Amino acid sequence: MLNSDSMRKKLPLLRHLARQVLRLGTGFKVCNWFVMALASLAAVIHPWVNRFLSELMRATKSIFLFCSIYIATVLPFVGEARADLLDTKYDVRFWNSVNNRTTFATNRDFDNAVETYNWTAAGMTISLSIDSVNKSISFNSNSGVNGFEFVVSDLGTNFRRFTGLSVDTSPGGLDWTVTAEDNRLIARPNPTNTSISNAGTYEFSYSELPLASVSSVRADTANGSYNDDDTILIEVVFDEAVVVTGSPTLTLETGTTDRTASFDSYSGDTVVFAYDVQDGDTASDLNYTSTTSLTLNGGTIKAASDDTTANITLPAVGSSNSLSSNAGIVIDTTHPTTTSVDAPADQAYKAGENLSFSDDHTTLLEGLPYLIIKCCYKCSVCIRHWQPL
Repeated sequence: MLNSDSMRKKLPLLRHLARQVLRLGTGFKVCNWFVMALASLAAVIHPWVNRFLSELMRATKSIFLFCSIYIATVLPFVGEARADLLDTKYDVRFWNSVNNRTTFATNRDFDNAVETYNWTAAGMTISLSIDSVNKSISFNSNSGVNGFEFVVSDLGTNFRRFTGLSVDTSPGGLDWTVTAEDNRLIARPNPTNTSISNAGTYEFSYSELPLASVSSVRADTANGSYNDDDTILIEVVFDEAVVVTGSPTLTLETGTTDRTASFDSYSGDTVVFAYDVQDGDTASDLNYTSTTSLTLNGGTIKAASDDTTANITLPAVGSSNSLSSNAGIVIDTTHPTTTSVDAPADQAYKAGENLSFSDDHTTLLEGLPYLIIKCCYKCSVCIRHWQPL
């Protein structure tokens, strides 16, 4: 809290300066650790500096949430990137008026929401925008262009193929021939060698089919507690029917030693794994170890519809579609031990009298618990197996 009228009057200015720091030139960033270090010295330097840094932290919303904050104006795209296209690369080629293709972009990232490029080459001046979130391509060009080709050159995590391309806007009513061919989109004015002559923005929308992917993991074994030699069946469910070859595996979190569930069977969209509980295993709520716990192990998991390799990344551990969320499997292989025995009173007993013994656990012998009692009378040792009443 400010303790002087002078500082209160300067509070709006301090807030303004803090916000302006966040809008400074290209490449500027504010690191929280740096701000915190300055804050520790601020009171010594000047109370106004201390207040300025407080307002700067406030402007960054949460000093504990961000390691650093980059200025939004220097980001090359708007909106959110698609994680399912991570590491996907693409090439862009344009046809010129003499029907020659010129590559304008090679091996570009396809996982940013909007990519914008400007080129001048081969008699063509082009401004291109590719929006992978809204699945659209638009460009402005001079009259040298008579077609373009957009090609996915390196598949990422979840791209399967393009399934369609359509024209949204074509200035002057120009007719187009559009084609989607697996990993490429092609748009050519109709007739083929027609050159673009109308100024404006040409807009196209495309559709795509992602790889088959895991939608959830669940158990085909009833909820409960399991121990040595029990078998737990675990189902990995995909968003479409798959075909499995070989012996994929699923790694489970089972305490000191993680166990591997072996491939059991598959049907439709479901792949089943069998986990045999072993001595020493423990889990309060059984789950797999990570999103990469499903491994092919030399085998394959492919979409039944077109034989494309499936994305086998699992839901995040503990998420709503993970094993622990969908099932309640407890693994407890700890063997019971006896820590104390309650014996009859220390006195003499006659033949036919009942003696009662009890302990906190008993040993199991073919389902019948018993206690072994040893007695010694005049150096003659006898052993009795005392069974519960």
